[in-house]
Amino acid sequence: RKGAGHLIAYVGAIGEQDHVAHLVEAAALLDDRDGVTVCVAGDGSGLPEARRRARALAVEERFNWLGWLYGRREIASLVRSADVCVAPELESAFNRLASFVKLAEYMSVGAAIAAHRLPQTERLCGDTIEYASDMTPRALAAAVRRLLDDPERARRLGAAARDRFERSVAWDAVGAPRLVDAYDRVFGPAGRA
Repeated sequence: RKGAGHLIAYVGAIGEQDHVAHLVEAAALLDDRDGVTVCVAGDGSGLPEARRRARALAVEERFNWLGWLYGRREIASLVRSADVCVAPELESAFNRLASFVKLAEYMSVGAAIAAHRLPQTERLCGDTIEYASDMTPRALAAAVRRLLDDPERARRLGAAARDRFERSVAWDAVGAPRLVDAYDRVFGPAGRA
């Protein structure tokens, strides 16, 4: 945290479809009195634009551009340390169909999450995250602000996200049983051996 009053985290690829520049615009709308720091872990073709937006909006000092983090412990530590993890993706033909890995990673450690209401985000996260009221930076900033202003609610949503992850996303709960079932259907129970 390095002395940050509030830590906001983004973890993942930074392509154009990820809209990290939109996150920059949202962060610029947050009141600086709180000492907001935004850690961005990732890289990609959208990073130069996001950094340009941070300079243009005079909020570059709020951002810590970490690049790719490869260690699972390092990623988990960042996500756990954050007050809010953000998925800033906007509606598009691609984003209406995509589920973002970052959401599952945030959920897996019980992080409070702010995101726009996209079909696959709702399908994955349900009511366990704070949704922006529309697709604007102002609405995303307001969703982040609601979580920062109510740490108990943020904690409850994070716990609900973790529970939902364990029940309906985690490999042990969903993937492994489905794989075993598929093998049983193709090879019969003897095929497991």
